[in-house]
Amino acid sequence: MSLLTHREPATLSATRFDVLVVGGGITGAWVALDCALRGQSVALIEKHDFGAATSSRSSKILHGGVRYLQQLDFARVRESARERALVIRAAPHLINHVPFLIPTYRTLQRSKMFLFAGMMGYQLLAAGTQRILSDKATRAPAGYGLSVAQLREIVDLPDDQITGGWVLHECQMESSERMTQAVIARARQAGALLTNYTALERFNYSGGRVTGATALDVEKGSQLEIEAKVTVNATGPWCDDLIEQFDGRPLNTGYARGAHIVTRSLIPDFAMALPSKFQADGTVGRGSRHIFIIPWRDRSLIGTSYQETASPCEPVHVLRDEISQLLDTVNAALPWAALGAEDVLHAFAGFYPLQSRKLDGRLYQGTGEYQLIDHARTDGVAGVITALGAKYTTARQLAEQTADLVEHKLAAGTVVGRRPTRTVKLDGGDIADIKHFEQEKIRQHDGLFRAETTRHLIKRYGTRIDDLAAICRNAPALATPITPERMTVGAELLYAADQEMAIHLSDAVLRRTDLGTLGDPGPEALNTCAQILGEQLGWSAAQQRLEVDLLSNEIADSDTQVVSDQQWNLDT
Repeated sequence: MSLLTHREPATLSATRFDVLVVGGGITGAWVALDCALRGQSVALIEKHDFGAATSSRSSKILHGGVRYLQQLDFARVRESARERALVIRAAPHLINHVPFLIPTYRTLQRSKMFLFAGMMGYQLLAAGTQRILSDKATRAPAGYGLSVAQLREIVDLPDDQITGGWVLHECQMESSERMTQAVIARARQAGALLTNYTALERFNYSGGRVTGATALDVEKGSQLEIEAKVTVNATGPWCDDLIEQFDGRPLNTGYARGAHIVTRSLIPDFAMALPSKFQADGTVGRGSRHIFIIPWRDRSLIGTSYQETASPCEPVHVLRDEISQLLDTVNAALPWAALGAEDVLHAFAGFYPLQSRKLDGRLYQGTGEYQLIDHARTDGVAGVITALGAKYTTARQLAEQTADLVEHKLAAGTVVGRRPTRTVKLDGGDIADIKHFEQEKIRQHDGLFRAETTRHLIKRYGTRIDDLAAICRNAPALATPITPERMTVGAELLYAADQEMAIHLSDAVLRRTDLGTLGDPGPEALNTCAQILGEQLGWSAAQQRLEVDLLSNEIADSDTQVVSDQQWNLDT
């Protein structure tokens, strides 16, 4: 199958595929990649843009599994630690290590002794998982303890019950959007045919089994008939909508909204967990569920709020109560922060499914579990599988299990046993020594990019920085940042349109680059972006203005400029 970097949905009707993946978030992307690497013919359709929904609304953390200790779920602790290492090896350029600060207190369950015992247990459960990382710079540093004085040098916690703290390193994706794009691009290189803005309208059936789908090309308004031997439902929180089409049993008992806000930097070099009003769902927990303050791009990323809802909706707008919940939690724990609505630079929210039989609004009931459902067994409908993911960390593992089941069905019960994504390098990720690579590229592109620009591009494109450099050598003006307040350069916009199937301004600004993920970059920046994309995609002046207006409205729906205009009272 030819490599298509431009959107050509009509080609979906020209082939009978082994696998049709519905949903272009991180789970669907990994499923498409794994199946394609096994030699299967794969199509993927996404009704919006790749990674536009839940996958772009995360805390940007690859969790190592320590959170599952309080649930005594030791298998998931080790699975998460192993999967984190596999993802780091696949895309070392997209990962940073961030130290998480955990204060200790005089009470037993929050004491130094209790936490130290937990950390020792975690180290035993995760032992050996980092050995696959031959580049030691990509391994998580060892944790360490802090005295009260050392802790207070990092952050002023107004609590005389504090006895010190512990530092644990987690892995952060500076751009979760680029992680999704790296998987999408690698799947395309493996032969998968992926197209955005293509929505499933209905499943097609023959002899009581699903044989593909009728889809809608959202851009052109035309219908597409897609034939596939197996269809994978990877639509995240919306999976039950598809299951309902064949009267299958729903997977979820409810849904929750989770919001994040981006503010001025509060704790520059450390992440920290703050207790919230929600009780944690754990066996040996330290009390309440936590909200995290995470250093991110010289700001603080704060989340996640928790609010149950009947069903997921589109588009997802951040609610005033969600922002208040986050601001109140931070101000209660850190009075000196004095965060107000005017400090919210950007906000976003997403949905995640709940599977608890009895929902309790006072109890955090989000799950980190993924589910793989063979509807031939559960609902008597052959030819369709649901892969419901929960985390970036375990998306690869879920995809591997999904590909195993697909292979089992295609091969009439036999599985070859290949596990290709355990050793795969994602697009831009074939880097043996990340520090040496960075130094080499700074020297190689000196005079074209500033050192900080080179580092910025490496952290998002890895080895593809050379492709961006080639664009800039032909058009030097594209080596300049779009706006002085952000690092994004013009070449990234051109690359998004030419190589990454960005067909709208929002695709490029919000999901191929990170120009818009800190909030509104301003009308001048958006006009510049529209001009760059417009020249590549053949937009008229009117189309450029329309794209700017649409994106401006989208940003305004979640931006502090709208939030602060409401001037609500955050005092309780």
